[in-house]
Amino acid sequence: MPRKKCSVTSVDNDDQKVYCHYEEVSVCPICDYALVPKLIDGRFLLNENHLYSPDASYRVYITFLCPNCRNLFTVQYTAGLRSNRTDLETFAISNIYPRHFHKINLPDEVSKLSPMFVKILGQSAEAEANDLDEIAGCGYRKAVEYLVKDYLCHKCPQEEDAIKSEQLGNSIKRIKDHRIQILAQRAAWIGNDETHYVRKHESLDIDNMKQFISAMVQYIESELTFEAAMKILPAK
Repeated sequence: MPRKKCSVTSVDNDDQKVYCHYEEVSVCPICDYALVPKLIDGRFLLNENHLYSPDASYRVYITFLCPNCRNLFTVQYTAGLRSNRTDLETFAISNIYPRHFHKINLPDEVSKLSPMFVKILGQSAEAEANDLDEIAGCGYRKAVEYLVKDYLCHKCPQEEDAIKSEQLGNSIKRIKDHRIQILAQRAAWIGNDETHYVRKHESLDIDNMKQFISAMVQYIESELTFEAAMKILPAK
């Protein structure tokens, strides 16, 4: 996108104004609407650790109005001086405020099967969206455990007490569908890494875990839908 230019005011001195060249955001972080935002205000400040550096580093905060949802949001940029040594040039977007979490939509069949899975998954996703990545993985791991155990309690109600009290690994071994079992096992491995000091699977992360959880949900939904179809008797 073409860069824009606006006047920004020093946080420390309202009389100090400079021009800032920046890249405009194209999607509202609150309503996800593609937009040309309306600029409301711009502020900048000098990072303290660069006060005496010739390559001074700045933070720029520009507030915009979304014309669709009519909410204000602020974009934080890292910036430095342009070659003319008077204007600022932004380098990258550091943060956007407020952060907006979009609720995860799950199939009704899965939501009815495991309400706690839905709740924990949503809280984990919200933590991740707010950069709480060191605890989000633990939450996803807990969500996997609830989905696996609630799924097994549905399939084997006569063994419900044993399923609820046993280790997750033992529960996963009970799963008859090989695809669901493999996905649950791999998701649990990553989840365990997220809770332990030493990782066993350095090449796998939360994104892989979420992919496996999503696939589990699809397979379980298909199975529950098939069960519902089997209950429909032919018309007489």
